Amino acid sequence: MDEIESTLTEARRLRALGQLKQAATRLESVSATWRDPRLLSERADVLISQGYWAKALGVLEELKIEGHQANSDLFRARIQMQLCFVRPVVEASFGQSMETAKGLHSEYLLGIDWSHTDRNLVMMESYFFRAIHLAKMFRMIDPPHLTETAAVGIQSCFAAILTRGMYEDAYSIASDFHHLQDGPTSNALLRALLNGQKTPPLVKAKVMRDLAQSRKLENVEADPDDLETTARDIFIQSGHVHGALDIDFNRACRSLKSGAGSIDDH
Repeated sequence: MDEIESTLTEARRLRALGQLKQAATRLESVSATWRDPRLLSERADVLISQGYWAKALGVLEELKIEGHQANSDLFRARIQMQLCFVRPVVEASFGQSMETAKGLHSEYLLGIDWSHTDRNLVMMESYFFRAIHLAKMFRMIDPPHLTETAAVGIQSCFAAILTRGMYEDAYSIASDFHHLQDGPTSNALLRALLNGQKTPPLVKAKVMRDLAQSRKLENVEADPDDLETTARDIFIQSGHVHGALDIDFNRACRSLKSGAGSIDDH
């Protein structure tokens, strides 16, 4: 079973560096031997990050159908929340998925004591934010009501994760909420990571990239261009696959939007 834990750790390390193909290959190889649901769930996460939505849906449906009686209700609820995010993209149907997501949030996340953080809960919170953001993009929900619902407990959740040193998970929560609601609360979460003495440089680089893109940048001393320059250097030094390219692309898009030139000029 140690192979499962080491595989999960290595897959998450590779994902943090943007090496999604390598992470997917490792997970697929080991899950062929060990039919462990944690490996399959992690593989679904990677497939989503790669944009292979239909494949991810297949893996999650497999997990749901098999049942995995040895797993906790919390793990099964996590799979359900992941499905609430993935299924609408593949099947172009939001209604039932959003109702299920709201029900899961009310049952498992609303008003809980985050001092006893379980990673399944963290994943559920993250995917709830993503599901709402997706539905908002397609104008399928009442944004103010659900955004307010999502915001309940976000700071307690984030603080608990940060206290446990789960920096990548803390970034995921902050970033997913930031995409849902670009404002003072989400920026405060990102700044907490940026200013944290123990926050790994690579996580800080991702935070800098997000803050530089924020439409409501507040109380950040550094100039957005300086944030991006520093983040770009860290991405390169850390060996991140596409971090520097992401920043170059963002800069080129802003330049085109402002009429300052063409992509060929950058």
